[in-house]
Amino acid sequence: MYIHFNGNPCSKNIGDCVIRAISIVTGYSRHKVYAGLCLQGFPCTIWGNSNAVWADYLKELGFQRYTVTGRVTVAEFADHHPYGRYIIGTGNHAVAVVDGNIIDSWDSGQEIVQYYFTKE
Repeated sequence: MYIHFNGNPCSKNIGDCVIRAISIVTGYSRHKVYAGLCLQGFPCTIWGNSNAVWADYLKELGFQRYTVTGRVTVAEFADHHPYGRYIIGTGNHAVAVVDGNIIDSWDSGQEIVQYYFTKE
């Protein structure tokens, strides 16, 4: 099921999907996630929403990355994962799936999953 959630403190809907997804799944505040991503990317002056930066950030938090083979939509992934907390990467979007629910600022259920992160 899709649950609409923006969470942006200024009610903006612009390029903050990585912050939103990580904040939802970890329970960290958006500001804590934003600062953590900035610090992660700082040494190489790379923005925090770069796939490599947020992947490294999640790995430091103890998340594992898994690749998805085949053509699986976010909605199909959510249906097959009724329990657990996941951050999905589609290549150009990040979305939270929590206990089978897609939590995002728009219904990204038709996006194709390339990889996901979760904690065991």
